[in-house]
Amino acid sequence: YYIHYYYDENDNLVYAYKSDDDVKEIEIDGPYQITLSIAISNEGLTNYEKYKSAQTAMDIVLGRGGDQAVVRENDKYIFFGGRTLEVEKRTKVKARTVARALEQIIKDSSNVIIMGHKNSDIDCIGSSLGIYRLAKALDKDAYIVSTNTGLSIDNFVETIKKEDEYKGIFINKSEALNKISEDTLLLVVDTNKNNYVEVPELLEETNKIAVIDHHRKSPEFIENPIISFHEVYASSAAELVTEILQYVETDINLTNLEAEGLYAGIMMDTKNFTFKTGVRTFEAAAYLRKSGVDIIRVKKWFQS
Repeated sequence: YYIHYYYDENDNLVYAYKSDDDVKEIEIDGPYQITLSIAISNEGLTNYEKYKSAQTAMDIVLGRGGDQAVVRENDKYIFFGGRTLEVEKRTKVKARTVARALEQIIKDSSNVIIMGHKNSDIDCIGSSLGIYRLAKALDKDAYIVSTNTGLSIDNFVETIKKEDEYKGIFINKSEALNKISEDTLLLVVDTNKNNYVEVPELLEETNKIAVIDHHRKSPEFIENPIISFHEVYASSAAELVTEILQYVETDINLTNLEAEGLYAGIMMDTKNFTFKTGVRTFEAAAYLRKSGVDIIRVKKWFQS
């Protein structure tokens, strides 16, 4: 094993430890956990380019929860470690900031196109419905790109399509390419992979891209979004969208179906509130419950 030494500016020994696990025992003020990570890259012609490449790799490591090493070589990432448990350490300040910024960007956009990942699940569709309601509350046309869905949510999607309010809400690839422009806000939910979204070509059609996701950051992440609400400590994308809806200045009146879609997304990703569930998860669920969630009906969405 290695012994690591830390000294202050007067060369006095401050701390020494024998293993990475010892670092986790260090206590500091606030709900934070210390982890060790390292990023190495040989890509780039100059030292500065190599530094920027390593810095990007470090951003991915921290987005995956830290406590890891990553090597970037030949456009590929190799990860080592990553045994730290994800603990809730988010603050409401970021949620409020993102909510207000997203609200303003929607106001400044001509329309909104919402896109999730391939083989959409209930968290993806529920989150999309939440953003759809926000866009409609701001008097913007909004559409959800959906080319295929998982078998488990066919009933839910069919129920949405039967409601008059949602006529034409789901669009396919060709319709999305016709509706998108440089002034369109493309909002990606429940994924940060540029090769895993429903229609990757849409990412090239506008610079107004926002990402809301709770998965560990992928090497194929969507680059340079104008807003990124990426929280690996959240239970689900539906939880993050619900927080946004609570903090926007516009009054949001979720329909029962929208509230149930968001609630079902949280329920699915937490395995009935038993996995990766924090205080904020229950706060989001309580907000949705007050918005008219029928829990029995939500459970039926999962029945085959």
